[in-house]
Amino acid sequence: MKIKIVLKTLTIVFCGLFLLTSSVQATEFSDNFNDGNANGWELGYTLGPPLNIGNWRVEDETLVQDSGFDGVLALVENLQVSDQTTEAQLKLNGPSGGGGIVIWFQDTANFAYIVLSNGRIEVAEVINGVWTSTLHDFTYSVNENRWVDLKVEANSSNGNLGVYADDNLLFTDHLNTLNRVGQSGLVHGNAGGYFDNFNITYPDLSPLNASIDIRPWSKLNIVNYRDRGVLPVAIFSTIDFNAERIDKKSLTFGVTGDEQSLAFCDHKLRDVDRDGSKDDLVCYFFVKKTGFACGNSQGILKGIENSETSFEGRDFVRVMPCG
Repeated sequence: MKIKIVLKTLTIVFCGLFLLTSSVQATEFSDNFNDGNANGWELGYTLGPPLNIGNWRVEDETLVQDSGFDGVLALVENLQVSDQTTEAQLKLNGPSGGGGIVIWFQDTANFAYIVLSNGRIEVAEVINGVWTSTLHDFTYSVNENRWVDLKVEANSSNGNLGVYADDNLLFTDHLNTLNRVGQSGLVHGNAGGYFDNFNITYPDLSPLNASIDIRPWSKLNIVNYRDRGVLPVAIFSTIDFNAERIDKKSLTFGVTGDEQSLAFCDHKLRDVDRDGSKDDLVCYFFVKKTGFACGNSQGILKGIENSETSFEGRDFVRVMPCG
């Protein structure tokens, strides 16, 4: 299959100094170029003038670049990521060439890359147009004309990197890049090179779905937008969601879900949905701060579960009095 984007549950481990999370919802993009094209890629960027050059193409189920220019990029189209594990197989054709992985590309003045060349790996970053780099010894020679599996684990919260070749951890490094989000992809310079089996895995930051009930003891969900009191909202625990782990201070509720309308929450959980377990949380929100007005038909609740996972819940409302 040419390109796949899938959601799956896995454990993402960033080696040693990096972030460790468990059962994280993750997204994956991969391309083995077996269908003979580079759909889904932006090709031809360069790290300096002239722009939009390069000779990227797919041959024999492999992405090829042999223009001879330095710093020619192939970026995954319309994909901005932060934390990531990015991997590709690459083969270089000569001792003067280099090839590797680009991360956090925003523009030609803000990005980072990890490039393999003859006897070394360069870790470079550009911040507002200022280049810095470090060099690490690499025992493989490009003269061997062999495929190397290069993998980079990048932690956006602290800038730490883990760099692997053929599944062996070579070194760790650190990037000072402030805006640690952007496009990922491939970079090549000078002599010809080949890329295959590109894969990037990154956390899915979309919020969890939470089940809520506005005015849980009424089927009408009437909201008087002139009311100066509070509106109760029940948040239910389910197999995939634990209301007890909610950061209550993070809760926002209203027309858009971003309204700072929280008044207070019950100290103890209740059995609101009558499933036999006291595992549901009821919180109260100032009506005047929710932003409800005539024509609104739903209320949106947002918050954070377990200090790291965002969630969102929705329920219908009937706003009164309205003509």
